[in-house]
Amino acid sequence: MSRIINKGSFKPGSIYRIALENFVTYKEVEFYPGKSLNLIIGPNGTGKSTFVCAIILGLCGNPRAIGRSKNLEGFVRQGCERGSIEIELYNKPGERNIIIKRTLDAKKCSSIWSLDYKTVTEKRVQEIVKSLNIQVENLCQLLPQDKVHDFSKLNPKELLHSTLTAIGDFDSIKDWDKLIKLQNDQKELTSTLKNGETKLQEEKRKNQGLKEVIDAMNQRKAIKREIKICEKKLLWAEYKELYDAVEEIKRQQVEAKRVVEENNNVIEPMKRELDAMKQRIGVLESGKRRSIEKIRDLKAKLQETISTFEIHESKLNGIDRTFQEKYDAQRNIERELTEARIEEEKLQSDKRELEEKGGNEQSLILELQKFEKERAIINATLETYRNSRGRQFYPLDNEMRSLTHKIKSLENVERGRLDKLKTKHRDTYKAWVWLKENMHEFKHPVYGPMMLNINFKEPKFARYLESTVPVRDLKAFTFESKEDMNKFNKIVREELKLRQVNAVHSEGGDFDIRPIDIRNLSYLGFYTCILDTISAPAAILRYLCSVYRVHDIPIGNNHTFDNVERVPDKIRFYFTEKHRISARVSYYKVRSTTTIEIRNADLLADSVDYEYVNALKSRLSEVQKEKTNLESQYEARLNVEGDKLKEIVGKTKEKTDSLEKIKSINLKIHFQKQKVLALESEPAINIEAEKRKCKEDKQECVHKQCAAQKEMYNILQHIHEETVNMEKNTIHLSVHRNEFVQKEAQYRRLTSEFEAAKTILENVNNDMKRARTRAKEKLEQAKSSCGDKMINADDFPYADEFNDLPSDREQLQMYRSERMAKVSLMDKGDNQVLKEYEDREREIRNLEKKLSSSTDTKKMIRDEIKTITSRWLPPLENLVSEIRENFSSMFQKLGCVGDVILYKGANDEEFSCYGLHIMVQFRVGERLRQLTRDTQSGGERALSTALYLLALQARVAVPFRCVDEINQGMDAKNERDMLQLLIKATTESDSQYFLLTPKLLLDLDYNEKTTIHTVMNGCHIMNYKKWNMSEFLQNANKINQI
Repeated sequence: MSRIINKGSFKPGSIYRIALENFVTYKEVEFYPGKSLNLIIGPNGTGKSTFVCAIILGLCGNPRAIGRSKNLEGFVRQGCERGSIEIELYNKPGERNIIIKRTLDAKKCSSIWSLDYKTVTEKRVQEIVKSLNIQVENLCQLLPQDKVHDFSKLNPKELLHSTLTAIGDFDSIKDWDKLIKLQNDQKELTSTLKNGETKLQEEKRKNQGLKEVIDAMNQRKAIKREIKICEKKLLWAEYKELYDAVEEIKRQQVEAKRVVEENNNVIEPMKRELDAMKQRIGVLESGKRRSIEKIRDLKAKLQETISTFEIHESKLNGIDRTFQEKYDAQRNIERELTEARIEEEKLQSDKRELEEKGGNEQSLILELQKFEKERAIINATLETYRNSRGRQFYPLDNEMRSLTHKIKSLENVERGRLDKLKTKHRDTYKAWVWLKENMHEFKHPVYGPMMLNINFKEPKFARYLESTVPVRDLKAFTFESKEDMNKFNKIVREELKLRQVNAVHSEGGDFDIRPIDIRNLSYLGFYTCILDTISAPAAILRYLCSVYRVHDIPIGNNHTFDNVERVPDKIRFYFTEKHRISARVSYYKVRSTTTIEIRNADLLADSVDYEYVNALKSRLSEVQKEKTNLESQYEARLNVEGDKLKEIVGKTKEKTDSLEKIKSINLKIHFQKQKVLALESEPAINIEAEKRKCKEDKQECVHKQCAAQKEMYNILQHIHEETVNMEKNTIHLSVHRNEFVQKEAQYRRLTSEFEAAKTILENVNNDMKRARTRAKEKLEQAKSSCGDKMINADDFPYADEFNDLPSDREQLQMYRSERMAKVSLMDKGDNQVLKEYEDREREIRNLEKKLSSSTDTKKMIRDEIKTITSRWLPPLENLVSEIRENFSSMFQKLGCVGDVILYKGANDEEFSCYGLHIMVQFRVGERLRQLTRDTQSGGERALSTALYLLALQARVAVPFRCVDEINQGMDAKNERDMLQLLIKATTESDSQYFLLTPKLLLDLDYNEKTTIHTVMNGCHIMNYKKWNMSEFLQNANKINQI
């Protein structure tokens, strides 16, 4: 908690102290402003505006209100994880100061708020700030440097609102908002009344046209009611008919029972007689089956005897066939033996002929052995050549594989860049694919995206070029001809529909440019420039030098970073080991630098050393050529030995074929001799003995056939006897079956009549149930339609109506038909129309009530508008008049004309159009013009803004106000006059005011209420806590005395 108590001399909300730690450019600083005008001066870039940022962010302002970084981490000092803002505000008189602290976390992009060093929510801090009437986002209270020109962008309504907020007239703002709302409500009610009256007349007109239709519908309703009563009586008539039908069914039920009993007395005796007939038929059928079985057995025995007879017949035929086969076999043996002897002689003759031509088997084997030895010698020579060839080719093959692997590895680096291009810039990748296939369409050299053509001496240099050249040019195509470039752009944009493709023009040819002389800068740690670290086609290098001056951008190390202030002014852009530094010199000859930590390379991360790749490819070609020469030498030697080997193989094949033929003939002769021996050893057959044996066998078979024929005759006799017995039984069985069928038909007829009678009885019973059910249902239906009353009851509800209707069902149906025909001839109308008519009548009544209520509400709103306007408008006009008088007076002192007008729109009741117009005239002969961002120059807008804020000074209700470098761009005279007015206006009141400016103008009427703060920032300046202000003042006095 603060120890400082507001003794009443400071407005609540005024700033007592601001302390910053690791915030923007400050590592640590503490600032104590005066109670009136505070002039904060210092060179550009030293951190004056940092205090404005601290006030906005430390008092719950949004980063967007500053106009710089939109994220909180952008306000934490570079290289730090946290920063803090501590603001101590004066409280109400007699109370201790309020200390608000905001700690910024760069990593989490979040804040921690504390009130009097106790952690609280942001909402609680907002409540405190609001209670002290602090409005850090109101441009009339706090105007940051990057928002000075936004003041002229405020529309009239926003300017009026900001002005009322700044002077603290919140009641006026509430009345204005209320008037705008009432005006909108009044317009809405007027529109509602107009639409309601139109709708009311329309609804009445519609219902008037439906009146005749509704009367006709009511008449039709009455007839339909008569039809319904007729239908009720018709139900009772139908019930009477159903009741009569039940009585008739009772009579039919008695008759059906009688018929069933009579049929049942006849059927039982007939059923017993049929059972006896069935037993007699069963005995006859058994005898017939026995006869059939005997006949089947005899037939089977007869079939066996016939089979025996046929077997003997087949044996007779087989005896003759066997004799003939033996006779033919003997003759075939004799013939085959003669043929085998002839074939053996022919083979012996062929063998002698082969031996005469090629030699015998032994000589051929000796020659083949000789050829095999010669072939072994040649094969050994060939194997020696192959082994020698392998020993000489092995190191060459190893070197070729190594060179190929290295080349592929290096070329894969280029593939990595191409993959990045495909992933991140698909339009450029597609254009590159098309260009490679259509390079012939261009007259002059064309280069693909720069990122694919630029390489570095060392990979670390890639990040420096990527931090210098934007991505748009890194992925740009380079053309040596403008005509080719225009043609390419037209094709990719109109035909290929690729929008994100860039192309640049740069002349080709020899490229010679002198880079910056690094030797003169080596004492600062500079050791090269960007141009010396890269290799690329001449056209691309020429483009990079002409556009980005890469030959003038030196690269240093950490020593360079530690000696930034010693780098000459002529070097405006350079790199250290991890930072990019740009320097500029202001109008007041003050040097400021911007330091940005550079990221690792992305698009250019991979680099290919094409000189090394070409050297590897050249060596690979030499090795391949050396291997080819050796291959030719060995091939010649192998061909000579191969020809010798082919000659030996040919002779070997010739002798081998001869040897195989001799062996084959020897084998055939051997087989033929075996065949002759086998045929000669076959036993001879005695033909006469075979004839006698054949005759004896035939006689035996004939005797057996005679015995079988006799047995067949006996079996046929037995079959005839059994067949006669079976026919007798069949005749008796047929007679008894006919009698049974007749008797059974009579039984079935009687049974059918019995079942029919039973069915009739059952049907009659069912009809009785159904008739009773229908009669009961019809009775319930009739009673239900008449209020659950019987027709003969004394309190029957429709007795009079029923008496007026006929009693007969047919007459009732005719009466109903007549009434229904009459209804059908009438326009039946539409129930929906009737419903709409009734709904519309209700709607008409509701509309009349709403119109009456809206008329009263409109009158109340009109009266309330008059009341609020009479309370709100005169003070507002007085305020504008006061501001106008102050503003015009200050402009007049500067020799210009200024005016502030309360704009009211087309009429005085257009409250949403109310606003302030700032009118200015800076040159004689010009007319007054409204202050806008396009009409006046930057200095004129800044001067107008400053004077308007000063015009509010007398009425300001906020505890402090702040303007950052508002005098920037003003001419010298206007700047002095404006500052003099500012000093006078701010020191005459007790309002705390902050003005940030890079310089202190001399010979102005500064007074004791003006506090001047000088900002001197830098890495070699003494910590503010070690300053001895008394000593500083003594030294200054001594200098003045001298």
